[in-house]
Amino acid sequence: MKFEYPVDGISDPDQKLGCNNIVGTYPIGRLFNWHGGVHVAENSSSPIKAIADGTLIAYRIPNSALQVGESKYSNGFVLLQHEYKSPKGRKLVFYSLYSGLLSFSEMKANKRYPSLFHIKSTTVQGTEIKNGKIGENLRKKSRKESVIRLVENGSKVVVGDKFLDKYYEILKIDGKPVSDAIMWADSLPNLVDGVDAEMDKIISGNDFNKVVFVKVGQELGFAGTHGFKGNKTYKTAHVEVFTDKDPSEFLKGIEGDKDDVKDTKKFLKFAKGSKLSLKYPATFYANDEIQVLEFPEGENEEYCRIKLHKQIRIVLKADLKYTKGSEKKEDNKVIAAKYTPEKLENLNKVFNDTLQSTSEIEWIKSLPGEEEKREVSFCPPAGNHIYWVKKTELGVSEKPTAPISLSANLKSLFKNKPGNKTESELGEDYFVQSSQVKKVTQAGSDKFFYDIKTMTPVKDDKGFVRSTEVQGFIKSDDANISEVSAHDWTVFGFETFKDQEDEFVFNKTVEILKQENAPGFIKTVWKQIDKDGNKILSSKELASGLGDEFVVKKLSKMICYHTSEWGLKYSSLQSEIETLLDEGINKEENADKKNALNQKKDLTITNTKQKVDNLQFWSKVKVPIPKTTPEIPPDWIYDPIRNQSRKRYPWDRDFEYEQEEEEYTPFPISPKVYHFHPIAFVEQMRRMGGCCSAKMNKEELKTIAYDSKDSDIEKHLPGLNEAFKNNSINTCLRKVHFLAQIIHESARLSATKEGGVLDSDYGGFPGRGLIQITGESNYKAYQTFSGEDVTTSATNKAKLESSPHAANSAGWFWDKKAKLNDEADENDFIYITMKINGGLNGYNHRLEYLKKGFLTYYTNCNIKKEISTEYKFNESKAYDNPIYAFAWGLWHDPDLEKTGCTKDKDEALKGYNRLINLTDSNYKIKNRYLIHKMSEFSDLKDTEDKVKVREAAQKRINKLNEN
Repeated sequence: MKFEYPVDGISDPDQKLGCNNIVGTYPIGRLFNWHGGVHVAENSSSPIKAIADGTLIAYRIPNSALQVGESKYSNGFVLLQHEYKSPKGRKLVFYSLYSGLLSFSEMKANKRYPSLFHIKSTTVQGTEIKNGKIGENLRKKSRKESVIRLVENGSKVVVGDKFLDKYYEILKIDGKPVSDAIMWADSLPNLVDGVDAEMDKIISGNDFNKVVFVKVGQELGFAGTHGFKGNKTYKTAHVEVFTDKDPSEFLKGIEGDKDDVKDTKKFLKFAKGSKLSLKYPATFYANDEIQVLEFPEGENEEYCRIKLHKQIRIVLKADLKYTKGSEKKEDNKVIAAKYTPEKLENLNKVFNDTLQSTSEIEWIKSLPGEEEKREVSFCPPAGNHIYWVKKTELGVSEKPTAPISLSANLKSLFKNKPGNKTESELGEDYFVQSSQVKKVTQAGSDKFFYDIKTMTPVKDDKGFVRSTEVQGFIKSDDANISEVSAHDWTVFGFETFKDQEDEFVFNKTVEILKQENAPGFIKTVWKQIDKDGNKILSSKELASGLGDEFVVKKLSKMICYHTSEWGLKYSSLQSEIETLLDEGINKEENADKKNALNQKKDLTITNTKQKVDNLQFWSKVKVPIPKTTPEIPPDWIYDPIRNQSRKRYPWDRDFEYEQEEEEYTPFPISPKVYHFHPIAFVEQMRRMGGCCSAKMNKEELKTIAYDSKDSDIEKHLPGLNEAFKNNSINTCLRKVHFLAQIIHESARLSATKEGGVLDSDYGGFPGRGLIQITGESNYKAYQTFSGEDVTTSATNKAKLESSPHAANSAGWFWDKKAKLNDEADENDFIYITMKINGGLNGYNHRLEYLKKGFLTYYTNCNIKKEISTEYKFNESKAYDNPIYAFAWGLWHDPDLEKTGCTKDKDEALKGYNRLINLTDSNYKIKNRYLIHKMSEFSDLKDTEDKVKVREAAQKRINKLNEN
C-alpha cells in the first residue's frame, strides 16, 4: 500500500509536523484546546491529496463559505476509509479526514476543480432521428459500439474520457448514472467544467450509487477559508487520521504468529547519546604522497588542509585485473603496467575506500619471492580525499610547493576543520535506512564505521536547545546502534494515550494551564515547555513550545484517544467555554463593563454554537455498502445463470437469486477514537515501504545506468532525487521505469539539449533536459510548476540543461504532462515507451535498462511484486489506441526501415490488424510517422501528398500475408 503526504513539497516531514503553523497544531491548539489533526497548505492554493488508496465514505461541498461574526469559514470535507494489510496479514482499518476545503464558488472563481469531483458536462446536440425524436445514439462501450437507445437533444450529460478518439464516455444522463456507455463526440459541444455533487449536503451511505474508490495522491480539494479574529483571510485545510480500534498491539508489529518485525530490520537506530568522532577512520601510510592545499598562518592555527595525492600499497595479484595492452618494457623488463580492481572490496580495505570499480592502478614492481603479490600505486581523482591534519604531524613549518612523501603513518584525519571538540553527541534517537547510510572501511580490518550526518537538538552556551547539524563517525559495533524494523512503531517513539480526561478546553482559567489539569500527552513534554519551572503554562510558553520542532516531533508520536471535534455536541462544550468566559466577567467590578462582557459572552456562545453545529457530520456518516447486482439499462435483464446482461424478452421474468455480499467495515458509531498525527503517520507508513521513499544513491543509479559516465551520474543524481520527490515517482517500480526512459532519451545521461538544432529553432524553445521538453507552452508550464524562470532569456532557458532542472523537468513531463506513474504501476512498458517517444525508437535499448533495474534495484524493494518483462502488445493500454497500434505494426514490420525493436512479421500484423479493428472506413488520420516519405506508400498519396494511416496498414497486411 502506497502512502503520500496530503500536500506537495514535503521533503522533510519534520518541517511539516506543525512547528511552523500559524494555528492548527496537534494534539493541542495554541488556545489550550483539543485539536485532533494539523493544518496544511496554510495560505496556499496547493491541492489536498489522498494519503493512500481508499474508499470515499462521505463528503460535503459548500456552495460558498459560511459567515460567523466577522469571519468566514468553510465546512467542506472529504472522508476516506482505508484498510492497510501488512506483509504478514496484520490489518489496520483507518480513516483520513480532509476538512475546511474550498467552496464551490471559490473553485469556480479560480477555475480549478479537484480531480475526485471534476466533471465536464453539456447538453446533447445530435442529428439522429428515431420515432420522430431528434438526438444522439447512446452506444455500448465495446468493439461493436452497438446502439443502446436514443438520447434526445437537450438532455444534460456528464462525460468522462475520450474513447477511440471519436466518442466520449457517458457517466450520467439527466442526473442518472449510466455505465459502459459512449456517445459521438461531435454531438457534445461546449463542454463546461464543474463538480458532480449536490451543494451544502453531506453525501454518504445510500447517497452513493456505487462504491467510489480513491487512489493515493488523487486531488480531493483545496485549502479553504478559515478566518478568525486575528486573521480573517486565513486559508488552510485540516487533515487528520484516526481509527476506532486500539492500535497498541498493531504498533508493536507482531500479532500472534503474524510477525512483521523479524525479517524487516532494515533501519539502524543510533540511540540518543551516541558519540560521533570527527576523526576520519583511515590511515595514510609512510611513503604515501600528500599535497598541502591550505596552510593557515597564526598562533592558534593548529591544522592545515591536505589532499591525498598518491597511495602506495602491496596487494594480492588476484585482487587486480590486468589492463590489456598496458604493459611497457625496456631491455625485456617490465617498466610499467596498469590494472583495475578485480576484487574491489578487498582492495578498498587497504586503500581506505578510495577506489571505484573503474579506478586505474599503476604497477610499481613485483616482489621477489612473493609472486602472488604486487606493489602498486593509485592517485585519487581531483577533489577527493581532502582532510584537515595537525601541522606538527606533517613535520613542516610552511606550505610545500609540491607533493611530499609521508615519513610516518598519519592517523588523525578530519573531514572538517576541528574546533574545541573532536566529537559530537546525538541529542535524540536517529533512524536511517541501512542501505542509505555510508560505510567507511577501516584499513587492514573487517570492521567499518558509519558516516553520520543529521540534525539533532543541542544545548547552546545559554542553555537553549537548538537544531544543530552534526557529522561524524561511529563504529559499526557500537552498543548504541541497533537494527530495527519500521513495523515496530514503538521503537520509533509512538505511544498510545487513552487514560486521560476527554475535554476540549484543557485550561480551567484564562491564559494559563496548570500542570495538574494538563492531559497526559502535554505532561510528557512539560519540562521543555514550562521554561520557568513554575508548573504553570502561560499562553506565551505554550505557543513557544508548539513552535519548537523537537517538542512537536515528540507530540507527533502520540496517539490520543479522544472524542472527535466532528462528532461533538455543543452542550458538552458549552460549560467549558462558559467557565472561561465567566472568570473574566466575575473579576470585573464596573457594572457597565460587566454588562458589556455578558453581552459579548452571549454573542460568543451563539457564534460558537452555530459554527460547531455547521461543522458536525459524524452521526450522518455511513459506509456505502457495495452493490452486488450489476447496473443495467431498463430494457435489459441480468441473467445470473449465464452471469451476463442481455436484452429483455417479453416472456422474461426477473430472476430471483442470492449473491454473496462483499465484506465492508461500518463507520464507528462513537466519535471517541484514536487520533494519529497525519504527517507522522504517513512518514512511518512510508518507512514500512522503506526503499521506495528513500533517496537513490550513486551505486544504485549506476546499476541501472551501467554504461553512463560517473561524472554524468554524479551531476544528475541530486536532481533525479528531487524529481522523484516532486513528481510522485515514489516507488521503486516507478523509479525503474522512469530511469529506463530518460537514460535512453539523454544518451546515457550525457545529453541535455537536442542535437543539431539552433537556439532559435522551435520558436526559440528547442528540446532541453533529460527528456527534451520542447516548445514555449511546455517551457511555460514547467516554469509555473517549478517557480523558476526558464523562459525570459537564453541564460534562463539554459537552466533546463543542468541540474536540478534537467532531471526535474523530465519528472514534471512524466507525471504532470504524460501522467505515466499509473502506467508504471501497471508495468506497462509498451505504452510508456510510446507516450515518451511517440513510436518505438530505442525500444530494445530502453528495455535493456529496465531489465537491469529489475535485476538490481527493484530486487531489494520491500513491496515488490512479481514482474514479467515479456511484454505483450495485447496486454498494453497501447492496444486500444489506433495510432499506437499502427506504430506497433510499422516498427516490427520486417520490410520497413523503422529501427529500435526486433523485426517480427507476426507482431507487425498484430499492430496493423488492431488498427483496422479499432477504426472504420471514415478514419481520416494521415501522415503519422512520416509514412508519406516512405517509398512503400508512395502509391497511396493523395493530391495533398498525404497518406491515410488506415490504407497504409491495410496495404501492409496484404503484403505480409502474401509472404
